[in-house]
Amino acid sequence: MQSLIDIALPYQKQFILSPKKKKIWVSSRQIGKSFTLAFLAVYKALSRKNGLSLCISTGARSANELIKKCEQMAQAVKQLSNGAIDYEPSADAVKFSTGARVLSLPSGNPAGLRGYTASATLIDECAYIERPYDVYSAIVPTLTRDPDAEIIVASTPAGKNGLFWDLWNTADDTWHK
Repeated sequence: MQSLIDIALPYQKQFILSPKKKKIWVSSRQIGKSFTLAFLAVYKALSRKNGLSLCISTGARSANELIKKCEQMAQAVKQLSNGAIDYEPSADAVKFSTGARVLSLPSGNPAGLRGYTASATLIDECAYIERPYDVYSAIVPTLTRDPDAEIIVASTPAGKNGLFWDLWNTADDTWHK
């Protein structure tokens, strides 16, 4: 029987299946980064009872596009489970019949990102987020409650400065690069 991972390309599978709790990915454009993040968001949410994956994007339009990719993943999960795992999409979330959720938010108001307890927090296009250090400080506490929680940061490059550059250059062997 086919599984959802079978549709991923080899480099996507390597990133998805890495057992490390911290992942960072610098990528070129249009190679399936958002697809991979959507896959991870759904996978991580479903891997825990009432799991939550928090996806953060550069703006409302990007957050909306990412949640649409998560809806496509949810549809695939429903098909592969023969309807045993259903889902309900909304403008900023996908809620599964198991209690798991994927929430996709814009980064514009870092204070609005506080207070979540997430199984996984994903930052898409991190190098392009305004006030990235404020966003990062707002979300890091969401990861401290659960020792298995994951942080996943991905972006196309945007110069040798900012949070993404700093994370990439300071990522030690605890990170999957």
